[in-house]
Amino acid sequence: LQFGVAAEFPLFTKLTVHGELLYLQHRYQISDKVNRVDLETGETLVNEFTGVESQNWISLPMSIEYAYLNANSTFHKKFRPYVAGGVVLEYLTGANITADREREGEASIPESSIDIEREKFNLSLTVSTGIKIKMASGLFVADVRYVHGLTNVSSSETAFSNQKLLWEYGYADPIFK
Repeated sequence: LQFGVAAEFPLFTKLTVHGELLYLQHRYQISDKVNRVDLETGETLVNEFTGVESQNWISLPMSIEYAYLNANSTFHKKFRPYVAGGVVLEYLTGANITADREREGEASIPESSIDIEREKFNLSLTVSTGIKIKMASGLFVADVRYVHGLTNVSSSETAFSNQKLLWEYGYADPIFK
């Protein structure tokens, strides 16, 4: 889920500064199975962890757009194609995980929602390409982006802060961007 506002400021004929202020919600589904051996019977049993992590972010993407075609060409006048590159600054407003653990041969741990620790600030690089079609008094913009995280969203410090996940649900938090 993503929504927000965008603004553009032309620098030169072919260069534009593009900025956005967005609210983002990321969701990840997690499934983890671990085999264990019953010490009394020698039977292989399975512990299964399932969860859905939700993260809420405020995002500030900033980029420089370059209109690479001749401004007088018919194609440019109609579609205004561009390429862009820039940075994305993000602030995490909250993260939680809805977790469930099924254990063969033992009582299961019931589903619960757990607030989890993540790194609050995230920095990414972005590249994009798109078109801008004039419609009424505005523009319709179609944009394809690639965003590459530079900083970890989870770290060894925040992973060990999520003790309930580790001890009650048997889930070790990974470190990821």
